[in-house]
Amino acid sequence: MPDFSASISQSMKLKFNFSVSNLFLCNKILFDIKSFCYIKYNIFLCNRTFKVQLKFNFILKNRWVHTLYSPLY
Repeated sequence: MPDFSASISQSMKLKFNFSVSNLFLCNKILFDIKSFCYIKYNIFLCNRTFKVQLKFNFILKNRWVHTLYSPLY
């Protein structure tokens, strides 16, 4: 699959990343902290117009992150 990320502007990337973060938070898809230590996305449909290859690693390493997300559960 071709890598479309090179042709996407920085502002679009920031907007896209913000949307992905909100999607996780709003739908509680983020993950259960007790079971997972990272989540990885490879392909994501952005605005139903083009596919973006998104290499997204979210690593929980410290207590601060646990404290930050604990009210969600």
